[in-house]
Amino acid sequence: GSFSGMDAAASAENFEETISRTWVILGLMVLFIGANVMVVGRGVHGGIEQAASILMPIFFIMLVGIVVSAAVME
Repeated sequence: GSFSGMDAAASAENFEETISRTWVILGLMVLFIGANVMVVGRGVHGGIEQAASILMPIFFIMLVGIVVSAAVME
């Protein structure tokens, strides 16, 4: 496959724009770490097991979406 729609200069500009959003990146990192602290802090039964029972079906739906996307992509 080839990458279409952007040349190297446009891709570099997009990357620079993305990493310039320091507060957005920092906020997402804090959100991610906070969610991890909540899950791990609740222990195996109350945290990890409960999170897995919610997240595993979501991961499966995402997998199906990726497979469908790959099947229809040229």
